[in-house]
Amino acid sequence: DGALRERKAVRVHRLDEKTGGLLVCAKTRAAMKELSRAFAERRIKKRYRAILRGRLETREGVVNQPVGGLEATTEYVVVDARERDGRALTLVDFYPKTGRTHQLRRHSKEALGCPILGDARYSFAGEDGSHPDGLFLWATGVIIPADAMPWRGSELVVDSSIASAGMITP
Repeated sequence: DGALRERKAVRVHRLDEKTGGLLVCAKTRAAMKELSRAFAERRIKKRYRAILRGRLETREGVVNQPVGGLEATTEYVVVDARERDGRALTLVDFYPKTGRTHQLRRHSKEALGCPILGDARYSFAGEDGSHPDGLFLWATGVIIPADAMPWRGSELVVDSSIASAGMITP
């Protein structure tokens, strides 16, 4: 029946080690093949939510900046912005169009000038950006088109948005 590993789910894509949230898995070889192809062809839409250290100048935009010498594009939308303990924090949704290693973390720091809260690697020079609760970056949404799951017959929308209420309130 094409089952993988005695019907245990196998991950279809990756998240950076410190990123939390949704992970797409497959239980059959057919599902693994179709979903892997859809990810490789960039037909699966992904959304990540992060808390950034600092305030963005624009409410939404697109970052086109290579990562590791490869094309990398990220769209973003500001969800909320607040001051906490004298520091500006911005809650933002990221929509990566490419999937480079550390793409969102690097785009946040290098292109937007606002590192992700808890990111010790991509922080301001001379600062320890670590946070006791880790990296504030989560995979919160995915849209898988119907043609990537022919057995289902319709697109799959998964939304596990982390509400802004209570996240960065003073």
